[in-house]
Amino acid sequence: MGFLKSAVPSLDAQVITFAVLVLVLNLLIILWAVARLSREVRLLRTKADMIEHDINLLDQSISDLSTQFQAIRHIDQKADAGKRPETDKPPG
Repeated sequence: MGFLKSAVPSLDAQVITFAVLVLVLNLLIILWAVARLSREVRLLRTKADMIEHDINLLDQSISDLSTQFQAIRHIDQKADAGKRPETDKPPG
């Protein structure tokens, strides 16, 4: 308790002003860093949304290709079923 009483009178207006200025400067630096970080987060979020959209388009394209290949296979299977080798023909 004695230390606190002896330290308080030594705090004059110049020291208090300097301490407040340092705190304000630190606060401004922190606010600037938060604003910059917020901007970076927005940019990353936008990029992530674009990537997600591209992945969805790619998934849809793959699905469409798969459907088209299934249709081609179905046509090939019908064509193969219509062609019987000479040995498989019933006697007649």
